[in-house]
Amino acid sequence: LDTVNLSSEVGKVTQRDIDAVDGLLTNTRWTQLSDHAWSILEIEEVDPRPDPTKLFNLLQGAKYNEGFWTSLSIYQGLRYDYKDFAVGGTERFGVSTVLMPMESFLSKKRLRSSIRRFMDEEDISFLGIMFASQTVNGGINRQLSLCGKDIPNDMLSRAAEYLNNPGLGFGGDGLDLHLVSVPHTATSGFADWGIKIQNFDQNNIQPSRKQIGPMLEIFFNASNMQL
Repeated sequence: LDTVNLSSEVGKVTQRDIDAVDGLLTNTRWTQLSDHAWSILEIEEVDPRPDPTKLFNLLQGAKYNEGFWTSLSIYQGLRYDYKDFAVGGTERFGVSTVLMPMESFLSKKRLRSSIRRFMDEEDISFLGIMFASQTVNGGINRQLSLCGKDIPNDMLSRAAEYLNNPGLGFGGDGLDLHLVSVPHTATSGFADWGIKIQNFDQNNIQPSRKQIGPMLEIFFNASNMQL
């Protein structure tokens, strides 16, 4: 799933990934699956293995299930796939991954209070929310929200500027982040909760949290900003 069906365009495919998929297709006992599973996977007796693309589409559809992500509250969505990163040995920040469009997620109820609650419980002052959603043609769209709690005024913009640095090894202009205006995220409303937020379209879709998290670690360690 992370390699998007071994797509070279995503930039994550390794020989290990290719060998792993081949091994799963070859060594899984597909003949022991139920008739219902065969029907879902469209397996034929001539070659009792699923077509890799059909299997991927089935799993990808479940991963990005709109009904599931829509049913989650802001707090549940932030909690569902969260990872924290260390800075300077004692400080931390976090990045949550949410598999739905940024505008849809940020329009949910109790946005400000839920972000504040989540950051308080995790004891972090910086939170990245990475959004990934499917496009109509089966591609991936990425967006990013940067949230700060009781931080210097320029921390979010400086973090975004750093992630756009061409020297990060992401290719091109870093993440190629472009600031966008999103309803329900007016600065005044968040200020009442001691929170700042900036929202971006991420035009370079190759980097994921595995790359962005460590890059933010470098940024905070080098900037001497107090988290």
